[in-house]
Amino acid sequence: MSQETYSLNTNFTSGLASDQLQDEITENETIVPNVTHINVNGDIVDIYFDISLSGDDKIALDGIVAVHIPEIIDNYLINHITPQFQTIDKSEYFRIHSFIVKGEKAESIQEIKVLVCQDSDITSYDVKIYDRTNDKVIAEQNFTNTSIAINNMGTLNNLPKNESIFDVLVKRNGGVDGCVNFNEIVMEYV
Repeated sequence: MSQETYSLNTNFTSGLASDQLQDEITENETIVPNVTHINVNGDIVDIYFDISLSGDDKIALDGIVAVHIPEIIDNYLINHITPQFQTIDKSEYFRIHSFIVKGEKAESIQEIKVLVCQDSDITSYDVKIYDRTNDKVIAEQNFTNTSIAINNMGTLNNLPKNESIFDVLVKRNGGVDGCVNFNEIVMEYV
């Protein structure tokens, strides 16, 4: 497996749609290795391949990254934020991921969904989206699903007007040994 690293702020000035970028890389006939996944952590965008890239592969990849513009689908810009898979066994909120939301885009966030589940050993779990910059809760929900599911965070409040740092916080409720497994967060913009 090999990895190529880019800057979200420097290399993706128009934004990043991870699934779309992965499709664009896969559809490029110049790049021989298969893209396996894309991780975004803060400003770092890591693109993983099954084998190392050649010089020509890297040039083609740089070109795809340079012209990547997230598509508007049905008036929505979809932004996937994929932290490393995390297992949380804490009964107090635990920060599992942070990301920057640009001010001009924050007010247009229509929906936030999380891909997450719990072990059957716990009663439920809570997910909170928290604006650390402005000390405001954006959304907070309680869930009980024991298999991976797309969970809507519901009504969004306190969306900022300026660039802000959002934290994703998770805690388990009840039980002794159970865990919450967090996979991904998806935001839809109008």
